Amino acid sequence: MQINAMVREPYLTIDTKRKKSMIIHCLIIIQGFIMKNSKGILLRALLCFALSYFLCAQFITQPTVCSAKIYKVKEHKKPAGLKGEFIAYYDFQKKETTYYDKNEIPTKKFQKKMNYKPQKPDEKLIQRYKVKSVNTPTKLLNTNFTSDVNTTGTSLYSYLPDNRIKVSSSQINSFPYYSICKLTMTFPDSPGYVTLGTGYELWNKLCATAGHCLLNSNGKYFNSIKAEFGYNNGTCIYTATDDDLAGYVLHGEFDGKNWSPEIDYAFLHWNKDIANNVGHFGISWSYSSGNTCLSAGYPSDKENGEYLYKSTSTINSIDDCVIDSNNYCMPGQSGSPLYLPGGYAIGITSGNANDRSMFSVQLDNGITTWLNQNGYFD
Repeated sequence: MQINAMVREPYLTIDTKRKKSMIIHCLIIIQGFIMKNSKGILLRALLCFALSYFLCAQFITQPTVCSAKIYKVKEHKKPAGLKGEFIAYYDFQKKETTYYDKNEIPTKKFQKKMNYKPQKPDEKLIQRYKVKSVNTPTKLLNTNFTSDVNTTGTSLYSYLPDNRIKVSSSQINSFPYYSICKLTMTFPDSPGYVTLGTGYELWNKLCATAGHCLLNSNGKYFNSIKAEFGYNNGTCIYTATDDDLAGYVLHGEFDGKNWSPEIDYAFLHWNKDIANNVGHFGISWSYSSGNTCLSAGYPSDKENGEYLYKSTSTINSIDDCVIDSNNYCMPGQSGSPLYLPGGYAIGITSGNANDRSMFSVQLDNGITTWLNQNGYFD
């Protein structure tokens, strides 16, 4: 497997140490020539000053070369020997994956000051229309849901009270529900089936979801994907498919088989701005244990994911980028938003605990800063 390691543009790709050494050597020769052949002390001084100024400028104005390497591979092949925390971006057009060092500092060109406030869509564009029903059976997305029934068919655990409430057809056209989408995916190892999940628009071209919604527990990437925003029993506000994808972002270590909530995130990167159609959530980091939190998704155990269900609860704990809350969670809700009142997202639903409480990967400052600095919030 061929791996191309490079420095991300517009950083210099030349060996600056070698360049500076050559400059110094040449300037010393030129300076010696001036001192030997120039007449007059003033002329010599002026020429030496000009050369010294030019030499200093070479050291001061040269951009710093980024030491972080970037790996590009065909399709979804993973480079061997990656060290550190990497983020993978799959380009839908080029059919290649690029692994970026999460700690890489990009150029100022990509840095954009954000207010991270929610945005509502253009009300004139919110028009419900009929969507063809999927006639194929639904295979539930349950790779991260442990078996909670013993051989006699009785429960092994005590569950939280089910606090999920159906979002009505009149509410579905209001914020933030029209920014949440029902995801249906097909996978190569499950022909004839669709897999159910949830996503939500985080920014103009970014839809957040769980990593295992795109890469299943067998290590297979989706064949096709459909995002239906504001979906309600066969109708929706807006539909996006893989034809609308520029690419998607995953944690570099996530391979589907090594599921762990802190790396179970993904971002669908659309090739166009759809915020005017569906709006988007805001982002907040001002919260702590005990705060009120909300969630909404398309659970498969409730009418086979045909309706959006919401819940309100409290944050139990925040540990290692994972938020544990008392929101009741079942398959199909993977990728749903965990958010604060006002529509400020704080996490992406990954799965449930034995008591069916929800745990979500935190929208920590690291990943959102990386997305912003690499141009995904443009």
